[in-house]
Amino acid sequence: MRKIFCTDKQESFCLIMAQTNNAAQAYRSSYECKKMSKGAVNVEAHRMMRNPTIIARIAEIREDISKQTSINRDWVVTTHRELFEDCRINGNYQAATNNLRAIGESLGIYKEIVSINDGLTNLKEEDVLKQIEELMTNDEILKIIASSDKVMRPLIKEYTLIKSQKLAHEP
Repeated sequence: MRKIFCTDKQESFCLIMAQTNNAAQAYRSSYECKKMSKGAVNVEAHRMMRNPTIIARIAEIREDISKQTSINRDWVVTTHRELFEDCRINGNYQAATNNLRAIGESLGIYKEIVSINDGLTNLKEEDVLKQIEELMTNDEILKIIASSDKVMRPLIKEYTLIKSQKLAHEP
């Protein structure tokens, strides 16, 4: 039974999102987007996914689907765990890895991480720090710390700590 009420377009977004788990696709299907860029659609879809009413309605829809089909997160995890074990025992390590990843995704363990690699993989830590130092002033680093996400904050703080320790030991 529907407990959370949304506009017709929001409801359409929630229904599609609950089925596809693709916010941009749900937004394009529910709203007029012909004049919007792909980036603008992504921004609006992300904004929708931060709306507590939308989040609650999607959860409500998924719960209803789960009750109707008897398929829920526990069933998915259990099934993938069984498949993982079968594949591992039979030496099909690629399929085992795929099932293990599916378990992680079902549990929300994996988050999308964007990695930018500009030829820095073969550099030593001190060379990377030197390049960062050459590219940024301390003010720029502090601005990044203030505005960065949870993943970058610890890395930048560590850099700042290493830098201050090096400065303290210089004659």
